[in-house]
Formats: sequence, structure tokens, C-alpha cells
Amino acid sequence: MNKERRKVIGNIFGDAAKYTLTAGVIGTFLSGQYSLLSSSIIGAFFVIFALLAYFVTPKDGNVKSSMKKTSVTYGDIRETLPLEGG
Repeated sequence: MNKERRKVIGNIFGDAAKYTLTAGVIGTFLSGQYSLLSSSIIGAFFVIFALLAYFVTPKDGNVKSSMKKTSVTYGDIRETLPLEGG
């Protein structure tokens, strides 16, 4: 799999882990009901998403080269998009 795609997918799994934990904590707080079963399920999903994010994201030792590629990609996109309504 492409390194850039792996980074994006890793970020998606990381965000899913954060959102799962946030929704679980806020839901428990607003409902006022604490359930060991629901907390266990939320915790399990958090761990699964966090592990997926960790193992999918490539270990990149040279961050500057990947940043350089990203800026070139953005430069290419800006050149192909029309700036005005015409």
C-alpha cells in the first residue's frame, strides 16, 4: 500500500479512536447511567482503533521528504484548478 494512503488511513483510525472515546464519555455523562458492559465495549473499540492506527501508519524516519512530496502534490492541484469562475 502507498505510504501516503497508509498515513491517511492511520489518521482515520486515530480519529475514530478519539471520537469513540469522546462519544462514550459524553454519552455516559449526559445519560447519568454508568454501565460496565457499555464501558467495556467502548474501551474495546478504542483499543482496536488505536492499535489499527499504530500498525497501519508507516514508520517514517525522514519527515522532510514526505512533507516535500505533499507540498508538490498541493502545488499540482492548485495549478489544475481554475481560480476564477471561467
